[in-house]
Amino acid sequence: MILDRIFPRLCLHCQSPGHRLCPECLDLLELLPPTGRCLKCFRESQEALCRPCRKRPSIFHRRAALFEPEGPALDLISRFWKGSDLPLIDLLASFIALQLDRLKWEWPDVIAYDGGPFQKKNTVPALAKACGEILQRPTVRLKEDDFPRKVVLVIEPRGEIAIFPKRLYAMHLFLSTQDR
Repeated sequence: MILDRIFPRLCLHCQSPGHRLCPECLDLLELLPPTGRCLKCFRESQEALCRPCRKRPSIFHRRAALFEPEGPALDLISRFWKGSDLPLIDLLASFIALQLDRLKWEWPDVIAYDGGPFQKKNTVPALAKACGEILQRPTVRLKEDDFPRKVVLVIEPRGEIAIFPKRLYAMHLFLSTQDR
């Protein structure tokens, strides 16, 4: 109680006191809609497959993202990447579960994470673990020889992935600038 008065909890976006995300800012967190997007890469497209996806195949059966990089979503994910607000991981994991349901993707057998050298704060492994708990699926780090007959969801993939499961899905927190 006393600590709340000395160090009030502020909304990470609008700075109003009371919550990590105030109700108004939480209402602004809208998942990207699947309509009007390429089925493979999630870029905006009027066709089922965009031109780049028709030209070159991807290792991923499907890719998607949660948010546009703006407003409360930008602040939320910036805090996540800095590792400065780990309780927000459960909120992001919940949004991933909601987006999976909304996209009507095949339910994954395994939640995986790349865990490359950019993982200074252990944020992506923690997010993958939280997703695994919500979806009641095991969480593993990607290895080249895993998953021959599994459906795998990779959280925030980076770099080259050399695994060949039954199906491979990717979930990003934001669309990259090249995907918009």
